[in-house]
Amino acid sequence: MAKSSTRIALLAGDETIDIKVIYCLHQVFKNIYIISNNEKSILRYTRYKKKFTYIPWSDKAEGQEKNIAEINNFCDENAIDFILFGDCNSSNFLDKYKDRFKSLKFFPTLARNTLENMDHKWLFSQILMKEGISTPHTLYIDTPEKLDFSKQEYIEKQIGYPLIVKPILSDGSLGVRKINNFEELRNHVFEKNAYNDLPLVIQKYIVGTDGGYSYLAVDGKVLAHSVQILKQEDELEFIRHTEIEELGSKIVELFKYNGAGNIDLRIESGTGKVYIFECNPRYWRSVNAAMWCGLNFPEQMVKRITGEKFEDAEALGHYTTAGKKIKSFIKKPWRYFSMSKNDRKDIWYNLLDIVPHFVVLWRHLKK
Repeated sequence: MAKSSTRIALLAGDETIDIKVIYCLHQVFKNIYIISNNEKSILRYTRYKKKFTYIPWSDKAEGQEKNIAEINNFCDENAIDFILFGDCNSSNFLDKYKDRFKSLKFFPTLARNTLENMDHKWLFSQILMKEGISTPHTLYIDTPEKLDFSKQEYIEKQIGYPLIVKPILSDGSLGVRKINNFEELRNHVFEKNAYNDLPLVIQKYIVGTDGGYSYLAVDGKVLAHSVQILKQEDELEFIRHTEIEELGSKIVELFKYNGAGNIDLRIESGTGKVYIFECNPRYWRSVNAAMWCGLNFPEQMVKRITGEKFEDAEALGHYTTAGKKIKSFIKKPWRYFSMSKNDRKDIWYNLLDIVPHFVVLWRHLKK
């Protein structure tokens, strides 16, 4: 099927998320323009773009008038039909300056204060607990005094062991650690490492299966969603799950959500009870997995706002990450032809765009 000629500008502020969004877009659209606020972004090297430009836009810095004008000029010069935000940085920027982009089409933005409440693990858990939505009991540790030995009994009664400690702002499980006793908790917090600066949150540890609820919404109404379960390392299963879908829909409605997002959760072993952990108010790292299993969220976002015809779809089935499939292919190449068509496409989709991944590896080795 011929790709759409819709011209899309991706406002890119997080290369690790945005590269996955580009992979989804390129399946459907042939004209993808990247406006990055990182001059050295790996997105510069992807073969799945039409054009890359660097403009140092930011919602936090003063004097953004020049950058706003440059973005508008770039979009005018390239006849852009739709500007897309894929991460928290671009979402905040577009929401703050949306009145300055009136000539461009874009999906309704999420208010900055709402995004911050959802992205902040303590604020999000507080809201869920207040609303009676199933989430592990959570405590906020913002000063060393809250880990005095006098607090040992309180923490044990409120949370218990083992527990989870994690930064209030992070993703990809960075800084998340399982703790087995009070002494270990104190040692973790007071030792020097990259992810233990206060404030932190501690949560009851739930034994179970990790999963996620992903969605696209307008004004709190879910337009498309998927449920994924972690089967084992680097392998996901997309399923239907009534309780997760109802909880996810309730949270989306509670926050009057606009845009794409992903909710981390766990299904407790034995009881089957679903616990909500945190929210990623943006696209997520496995958005391409949902695409290969039948639901292309970035395509949905573009076509919903541009008015192009789009038939409802859902993500179902098994997904193994491209990296794991490539390793398996190298070790046992004869298994290639027993793979599904989409698995083979996923392998070549990554191999044919290997330069950004080599750049990431090279930068890591140079550290």
